Amino acid sequence: MDAEEVLTETRAALREAEELLDKLPPLSPDHEAVRTAVVQLRHSLRNPRGSSDSTKRGLAESRNKMESSLKLIEHVDKRVRAREKSAASPTGNRATELGTTPAHASTDGGTAVFLDLDTVLLDRHPGKYGPELSLQADISEALKRLSEVADKVIVVANPKPPGSGHVMDTAHRLDVVRSGLDGASEGLLFATCSHGENGDCRCAKPGNELITTVINEHGFDRLAGWYIGGDQEGVVAGRTAGLSTIRVGPHSADHLSEVHRADHEARDLMDAANRIMLETLAAD
Repeated sequence: MDAEEVLTETRAALREAEELLDKLPPLSPDHEAVRTAVVQLRHSLRNPRGSSDSTKRGLAESRNKMESSLKLIEHVDKRVRAREKSAASPTGNRATELGTTPAHASTDGGTAVFLDLDTVLLDRHPGKYGPELSLQADISEALKRLSEVADKVIVVANPKPPGSGHVMDTAHRLDVVRSGLDGASEGLLFATCSHGENGDCRCAKPGNELITTVINEHGFDRLAGWYIGGDQEGVVAGRTAGLSTIRVGPHSADHLSEVHRADHEARDLMDAANRIMLETLAAD
């Protein structure tokens, strides 16, 4: 490949990268990666290499940068198309039960963020006729931020705690979330237990069967995955499933041991989402 061919392919790669950049959420890992590729490609065009012996090394460097950028663009574009396909799927917001694999299940090792339904999304408070549930404040914006850094956000609906009454029935809890989020619940994956509501299976915290089942069925990368919860049992479930963990809310009530302490602590879900974004950008 001579200098002119390298320039021609670099221009084509730059056009493709700039088009892809417009599709990506600002500050997301994919956006930052493609932005870096755009900068490198523009630099190569501003400093064209000749074909004499004295510039062969520079030409090889430009070609390697161009080819590396093309591979990265192709990889990111594949992830974008996979996310768009998942969001458009009519089953994208249906509950996943153990032993079933949705038709749109991903097997590309994508990044997943697991949210504990009860301690992250829902707020339990006294009502006129007994305990009531509502959505935590400012959840929609936090979920939007998470969608910028994760291939999939999974809501983990553990079996209801013993003696918690009808208000904690799984169907009721999911209804509260879906009605509270309105259209923002589309694209979320809801992981539910198929063993019933007695909570004597490995799906109940600190068991991790709900998490590991979703990971195995969808091919998510454990090392790149995250669990966000608000109690010690959830942190144990996420950690033993191989995920990085974030605990939200107050942290002094149960004096977590060093063994079970979460990898990070956060004030709320938005704080946790920002932490994941920073960690992901640093890893890239």
